[in-house]
Amino acid sequence: MGFFRELPNVTYQTPLSNRISSNEYILAKNLFRSAKTLDWLRNNVTVFNKFIIDDNDRPDIVAEKLYGDPELDYVVIIIAEITNIKEQWPLTNQ
Repeated sequence: MGFFRELPNVTYQTPLSNRISSNEYILAKNLFRSAKTLDWLRNNVTVFNKFIIDDNDRPDIVAEKLYGDPELDYVVIIIAEITNIKEQWPLTNQ
């Protein structure tokens, strides 16, 4: 997913068993960092086109339909201001 390339790195104490000391660190992606659309952009409804999510659509499927590239799923997630996919992404009719 292209979104992770954009996240900043953070040093994290290594959990690996072959470490030499407790002072060893590794670089990891800061998953707790989130992006937010600008307020003026979000409030300007003429910028966006409405899109109805069909049953069983995932963010990558929506990105493929809208942009022709499933790796742009992070754009769909950020613009929809989704922070928890399991709770905020629309469920199927079942």
